Amino acid sequence: MSWFTEPAEKLRLALLSELQPPLERSQSSTETIEQCETSNPFAERTEAPDHSTTGSGPALTLQTSDAESSPGKQHDAGIVSRLTELSTKLRAYYFSDTCRILSAYDSPTNPLREWVARLSSEHPVIDTCVLSISAAHLSQQQREMSKLAASHHTAALSKLAAEFNDLDKQSPSDSPDKASLSRKNTGSTTVLLLGMTMIGKTSSWNDPSSLGTQHLEAARVIFKSLYRERHSEPSPDSCLLGPDDPRPRQFFVGALAYWEALMSFAVDNSTVTTDYLLPFGDDESNMSIMHPWSGMSPKLFIYLSRVGSLARKAHHLRRATASPQRTQKDRHESLSQGKHLEELICQYKFPRQDQFQSTGDPSTPILHFRFLARAYELSIMLELCRTFPELLRRDQRELDHDTQKQHLNTLAITILTLIAKIPETSGTRAIHMPVLVIAGSTLQFQRIEDMDIDMEVSTEGAPGSSRTGGQFDIEFWRLFVDSRLDKLATYMGLDTVRRACRIVRETWARADRLLLSSSLHVHWIDVMIDNGLETLIG
Repeated sequence: MSWFTEPAEKLRLALLSELQPPLERSQSSTETIEQCETSNPFAERTEAPDHSTTGSGPALTLQTSDAESSPGKQHDAGIVSRLTELSTKLRAYYFSDTCRILSAYDSPTNPLREWVARLSSEHPVIDTCVLSISAAHLSQQQREMSKLAASHHTAALSKLAAEFNDLDKQSPSDSPDKASLSRKNTGSTTVLLLGMTMIGKTSSWNDPSSLGTQHLEAARVIFKSLYRERHSEPSPDSCLLGPDDPRPRQFFVGALAYWEALMSFAVDNSTVTTDYLLPFGDDESNMSIMHPWSGMSPKLFIYLSRVGSLARKAHHLRRATASPQRTQKDRHESLSQGKHLEELICQYKFPRQDQFQSTGDPSTPILHFRFLARAYELSIMLELCRTFPELLRRDQRELDHDTQKQHLNTLAITILTLIAKIPETSGTRAIHMPVLVIAGSTLQFQRIEDMDIDMEVSTEGAPGSSRTGGQFDIEFWRLFVDSRLDKLATYMGLDTVRRACRIVRETWARADRLLLSSSLHVHWIDVMIDNGLETLIG
């Protein structure tokens, strides 16, 4: 399974010259604990989560320095005790900080807290993932921890690879997409899927350029194996909540839908890649627990993944050097898929808000997820219209570039108005980044004259709806997006957010420069790919 194990092996070999494996390394460390619960890291949190806008910095501060290893003393009891103590603190950091940053709400009902708290003490694969994720986040605040984070990441990858390779195959295959896993041990397989999802979704925490595609490929295989015959096979969920509880399946559908959507903008995929999730789309009507990533609408992220695939294909068509006839044929096929997707979005109906239990997080009520779901729905339409301007026309008239920009700006401002209704302290900000990038990057002036227009500010301090194409509107909402992204970068403490900020700002800068010679719209995907900034924007 080199497609999965090679990343772990390469990282392990790269570290050997400087870093011994975690339990064989002699180190002298000084550690200062600032704000960290270590008495019982697996206890449920009952107090209100801290969702301060600026953040209080990492709860765990570690300073490590490697010392010379004495031959024959790698297993010294004092060293093992020290490393055990450090692991305990990393576990505590997950429940005090990392889980909150990883989720759109935080309470004892959040699966990324509730399930991980229980399973990490029973299944080593989850425990190694917890240590890796916490160390990766801390290393972004304290760069001297990068070696320790890499070591834990290597250990997690090794454990996941071993667990994955231990799964029996019903039929041999060289392709992971065709592998069919045995259901003899569905409980441990479900746990493996949880670990794979946690590590894959946070792969960019170790390196913003790391997309974790091999983890997503493995997660697809495991998911298809577990749920391909849902109604005729024993439930694989008994290790989590019981044999008849649908919540684990709903969690994995929502998690994979969100993950696929993020990945679709960073790698080239077919629009049918996420079709394996469509049979479970009706689960939305039975959801009662809000999903920490996809919120109340996992199906929207299946649609968003299709948009991302179409947008990347459109980028390649814009750069194509093939024959014009072939390019035109490919674009016509993509447009047909875009029109079909537009129909699906127009037919989509949100789940009822009253079917969901309270999040248990006073900073994040259900209403915030409702605003955000609507913003995601409109973001899908915005990406469709930006990729296929033909969808903006309700008649056969050709729209000039300025008119197209005006329509796109209006839609983008509508989306950002919804985001503005969500307080900056809401836990949902953890999943705002895709919307801020999509809508924020759309804010582009229609013509060079707009740069010099002097417009009045309304008494409410916001632009009037009749001036959505004017300079004030664009500047006002650019400042709004810039501020939200900056605060999100401070709150999350991740290089991926800072990279997203760079993508949006460079899109604005390129669009402003082009106003001197062209009124064409600049697409953020072009900027991201041209500058080698692909990352998971969420």
